[in-house]
Amino acid sequence: MINIKLYAVQLRINQYDSYDSYVKMHTELSRKVDGTEPFTLLPLITPDDGNGYHSRDIVDLESDDITLTAEQYLDLLEKGIEMVLKQTIVKQVDPALLFSKVNEKSLEQLELPSGNTYNNKCEVHMPGSALATYNDMMLLEDACTDQLQGALNSGWRIVAACPQPDQRRPDYILGRFNPDQSEDGSAHRG
Repeated sequence: MINIKLYAVQLRINQYDSYDSYVKMHTELSRKVDGTEPFTLLPLITPDDGNGYHSRDIVDLESDDITLTAEQYLDLLEKGIEMVLKQTIVKQVDPALLFSKVNEKSLEQLELPSGNTYNNKCEVHMPGSALATYNDMMLLEDACTDQLQGALNSGWRIVAACPQPDQRRPDYILGRFNPDQSEDGSAHRG
């Protein structure tokens, strides 16, 4: 289990008392944000009535209360966005359960191939959209079925089986989604 901190805050953005303060707040906020904020900055609206003031939202929020991640909270603090911290929320998350649900969801969304998926020229089956979920690769050379089964039990999936002319057993290229993937640029060897 890992703990994730969330911050419940009340933003003080859509609060102003005149059209001039609305324009001023909108101008200041548009200078501070750069598209990474957790809300959408609405376009500046010119007055449409005779007295020059009407109530307009500056950001697109259903409520001034919003829950932020630690990164979003620090980003808004650095930008000088006015807000009041109402509560710090600690949520426990089981990464194994989370990733199994992500895997189930991606499998639900996979389209079953229709028609011929065999490439006669290369003598291989064409891959489906499951390849888009892999960010970690491994090569099993001359692998026995026990070694292959162990890798499959560890979350690896077969990307390609490569029979070799002078080997008793094939080589396998395996893939999986790894949230802690390092960027060293090399594949695993099994």
